[in-house]
Amino acid sequence: MAIDWFRLSDELSAEVNRLGFEWIEFTHSSSMRAPWLRLFVDRRDAPLTIEDVTFLTKVLVNWLQTQLPETMDFRLDVSSPGLDRPIEKPWQFAKQLGQHLQVTCRKPSIQEFVSGVLLAVNEQGIQIETPENEMLELEWNVIIEGKVVFPVQNKKMKSKGTRR
Repeated sequence: MAIDWFRLSDELSAEVNRLGFEWIEFTHSSSMRAPWLRLFVDRRDAPLTIEDVTFLTKVLVNWLQTQLPETMDFRLDVSSPGLDRPIEKPWQFAKQLGQHLQVTCRKPSIQEFVSGVLLAVNEQGIQIETPENEMLELEWNVIIEGKVVFPVQNKKMKSKGTRR
């Protein structure tokens, strides 16, 4: 029996949202015998906790058992997006206030990267303070995505011992 992955994805998204979580991304393997389903979710109002992931996994496993063929085994991974995942939605930026971000911007014929501390998020866009203490206002229509980054401090390390 073929699975309509688009329909399943839409219905799964609705179920995740009904449970109070934000749908970020869904992927699946192509194996029909035991597909691997990977779901990234988040929360607008608070950090996603291990308890949230455990709850959501249990509920969604039960829900999926009613949606997939009875004889089909599957593996479900529910996870938070993590630091390496792109930030794209205004509410995701708002959760990162005070963090150091690298933002990819859309400029005519080039992509520009802007790094700095996220100071504000509003209806028009975001405000970032660069390492040079420059305040930049970036509008939503030029922002492609952001990522949390950890700035590297350029300090000389002292050697402890001698090299042979």
